[in-house]
Amino acid sequence: MRVLAPQGVFIPLYIASGTDDFHPSDAQVQNLVLTFSYAPMQHVRRFSVALGHVRASGRSCTPASGGGSDPAPWIRLSAVSFADSINQRLNVTLLHEFGHVVDYLYHAMDGLRQRDLNLYRLLATTRHTGRTQGPSEAFADCYMIFVVTQLAQLPYRHPADPAAYQGDQATRHFEALLNSPAFDNWVGARSELRRSTPGSA
Repeated sequence: MRVLAPQGVFIPLYIASGTDDFHPSDAQVQNLVLTFSYAPMQHVRRFSVALGHVRASGRSCTPASGGGSDPAPWIRLSAVSFADSINQRLNVTLLHEFGHVVDYLYHAMDGLRQRDLNLYRLLATTRHTGRTQGPSEAFADCYMIFVVTQLAQLPYRHPADPAAYQGDQATRHFEALLNSPAFDNWVGARSELRRSTPGSA
């Protein structure tokens, strides 16, 4: 086990053991720390308190690619995902899976549906690239893109539905995210959302 400590918050990182061991490099581990450091710290702290942890899967373990977050609040990252070109500046696979965990810990989409059905529908029907679809995937994508483009100020182009995260549509999607219970006590500057997210990560 190694320890990730973004801003001093303790998050265990478990590394696969066995004949097909995969060991993330020091640079890849530091990339996970950097990625977590951009997420709202109230979410990272709650993840830690809930005994959340990250697992770097072996090469023959599931998931074969990408990541997973079942059972929450565990996050699994495939060996392949560490080398994926999309995960080199920030680990967007980690952020997507962390978005699932935030949804789970705060009942975010359920709360949004009760608070504002129109914003819920806007977000819930946004397409996702993976095999699974639905509101939880849409929330996880939106959370990841919000952290990348708004908090880390990096470009990102959503592959499944690029128009959803450009200009006014991006603002509306982030409004839905920020109106979920996950952001009730967030101290971020909501009024300073970037109006567009051009380019690609």
